[in-house]
Amino acid sequence: MQVILERVERKKNCYRFFNISLEPNLFRDVSLVVKWGRIGSLGRLAIRASGSEEEMSARAAALVRAKIRRGYRPVAVGVRGNWAFSSRRAMKQADLVLARAIATRPAELLPPAQ
Repeated sequence: MQVILERVERKKNCYRFFNISLEPNLFRDVSLVVKWGRIGSLGRLAIRASGSEEEMSARAAALVRAKIRRGYRPVAVGVRGNWAFSSRRAMKQADLVLARAIATRPAELLPPAQ
């Protein structure tokens, strides 16, 4: 799973991105990898935690909810190669409908936190 969030506040000169992904590691577990920074820069990268896929999905969903509360909006969500992008990017009509659903109801489309 990968979620890309952006926060743009032109009056405050705030252009930020936050990328959350679950990546397989060498121990047959999953790692929670986050990348963040100013839009247009390389940003910073950190591996926050490792564990089972269920645990890391719950942590990722909690992190997404926290970022949405702080003003970030989903730009793209990908699961196993299937991507949905926001209206800022070129896409098919079906992808646009899915991206709008993600932007308006992100908590319903992500795994619940435990």
